[in-house]
Amino acid sequence: MLSRLIAASGHHLSVTLDDKKARRNRLAIASLAAAYTPGAKVRKINWALLRGFLDQLAQHPQSTADAIDSPPPRTGDAAFDALLAGIAEKVADDAGISRPRWTRSVPPSPTPWEAPGTPARVERARAHAPAQLAARNIWLAAHDLWRDAA
Repeated sequence: MLSRLIAASGHHLSVTLDDKKARRNRLAIASLAAAYTPGAKVRKINWALLRGFLDQLAQHPQSTADAIDSPPPRTGDAAFDALLAGIAEKVADDAGISRPRWTRSVPPSPTPWEAPGTPARVERARAHAPAQLAARNIWLAAHDLWRDAA
């Protein structure tokens, strides 16, 4: 009835349904700031949240540009902020798209972030760190975040 009334006035009615659940679950690197727990004596990271985000991007590569477009809020931990910027740059490079502009304003970590372990493990992590993370003084092996496609 509403459509007919609007048509009688010379206009067209268009309806868009908005899936609130889909909006809430949208892939966004901005949501990864929640993976950091401030105030802990030792840096506390929710690695499952970070890996889950990267797993979702691997399953939905068409979402990469939208997922990394908006910057995450700064956490107050320079190394973690650098990690998120490095992740955004790596997924952009892997997808063959431009890196998000916001990553330019995130400086490298002032101190190296290395995986804990024996000197041999640390050296392996350094050898397998993605270039985008290494440039930000983050020395985590790619397989610590990205799962093998196999």
